[in-house]
Amino acid sequence: MKRALCLAALVIVPPACAADRESHVSAGATNPVLDASIDPDDVSDSYIPWDGSPEEPTPVDASDEIGGDSSIDSSKDAGEESAIEPFIPAELRVGLIHTGPSPQTTPATWNAHLPKIVGDGAFWYAVHTHYPPSVADRYAAIMRREAGSALHAWVEVARIAYPHQSPGIVMDISQRLHLIFDCMRPATQDVLCFPGGAGTTGRNSRFYHLIFSTRDGSGALRFDTYSNHDEWTAESNGYQGIATTTDGVTVWALADSAWGRVVQWWYSGAQYGTIGTLTAAPAYLLYPILTGHPSLGSSQLILYAGEFDPAGGNNASYLASTAYVGNTSSLSQLFRRAPAQPVPGIVSAYPSDLEHDAQGTLYALSYLPKSEKQCTELLRFDSELAQPPTIVPVGCVSNYAKLKFASHGALYLLDAGPGATISLGVSMDRGDSWTWHSVPITGLPSNGDIRYVGYTPVKPYTSPLTYEPNRWVVFFSGLDESNGSVHSYVGEMDLAP
Repeated sequence: MKRALCLAALVIVPPACAADRESHVSAGATNPVLDASIDPDDVSDSYIPWDGSPEEPTPVDASDEIGGDSSIDSSKDAGEESAIEPFIPAELRVGLIHTGPSPQTTPATWNAHLPKIVGDGAFWYAVHTHYPPSVADRYAAIMRREAGSALHAWVEVARIAYPHQSPGIVMDISQRLHLIFDCMRPATQDVLCFPGGAGTTGRNSRFYHLIFSTRDGSGALRFDTYSNHDEWTAESNGYQGIATTTDGVTVWALADSAWGRVVQWWYSGAQYGTIGTLTAAPAYLLYPILTGHPSLGSSQLILYAGEFDPAGGNNASYLASTAYVGNTSSLSQLFRRAPAQPVPGIVSAYPSDLEHDAQGTLYALSYLPKSEKQCTELLRFDSELAQPPTIVPVGCVSNYAKLKFASHGALYLLDAGPGATISLGVSMDRGDSWTWHSVPITGLPSNGDIRYVGYTPVKPYTSPLTYEPNRWVVFFSGLDESNGSVHSYVGEMDLAP
């Protein structure tokens, strides 16, 4: 059975600087731990310029059938600060997706970095995972809703048994749904996790990458037929990430049996491979975010992960956040953010999000607690990736806050708020300054949930053909008064009139 590694179920810090609720799902519930403040000037940083090499082969046919610490700089780009007044959304409209059998400590949307909701223009697909401590009782329900129907009109269309952790999904530019998950053996006997042969096959935890492309008469994807390329058949420790690019390459990452970060890619039945294995010994690279450049696609891939310290004394010991850049040939370190003296046993640093603006500028949201008023920073690569980024303070938001650019240039930051609200940051100057707003969550059923966490958004690198810059679509969980999670939701929020 796997060793229990995780981010704490509840990191307790001053109210203005709270880490988001998260827990590992191999050994069940975890105990709360205490976070601590870090001296604001005590930061270690490394930055390695990337020249874009080596070159990687360009995919040829997207229709193939499946067979150093920068000082804070508030200067603008070549343009000036926008004079456009920010648009403040009136609400986050929601619908219930799925209700599990019983409340659990681990939310259905565990790991908000891993995409769990995608669309193809005709239908939406989402994955709700039920996480009891016993692997034998876990499942992941694949849900479907017709586009334009009521937000609560979801139906279950397939189910994964015995998942180690939450599955991830993306919809590529050829409208193929890619599903990744670990099938975990609950005892000594092999088990079947998904119809068609996806089982443990002699492994304690077996990785699968399944591709669904066949559709029924209504245009919906069928889940009784799929392609499985067996790109990784050795033991897996999970902690996966996945993205799909604008040039049709799907890339994912998993932790191998030695906790190396294996990064692989797929383009067609004959075009796929392994980019390499990233290591940060003695730390483990966990909770990765992956993305491709909006115009360069797989020629500029980014992987951003947290460095977990297995000797930290508990499951919340994250020492740094580290980003890598490259392509389908190789990846190399781009930057690393950490306090100069990380404190074992707390979330000292963590990757929060990656985003590109309309010009292709990379933004990395980095959780790096320094005081009760400064917990997060924004790294903005104004000179592409050849020069160190501009680093600006964001204030205190959780370690799972998410970024999004609207077409009118506003940069939005979504974070969990108190009760039935979200906290929304808005910047009209590319992150140099922010206004903060409380936005109500509307349409919630009366089902015992009192707060909401784990916001997992649709991104350009998770569902590129149906991504809308002026509408935020998110998948999230509810928590009851005992912090139990049994419900998952979809939310939609307009970012323009």
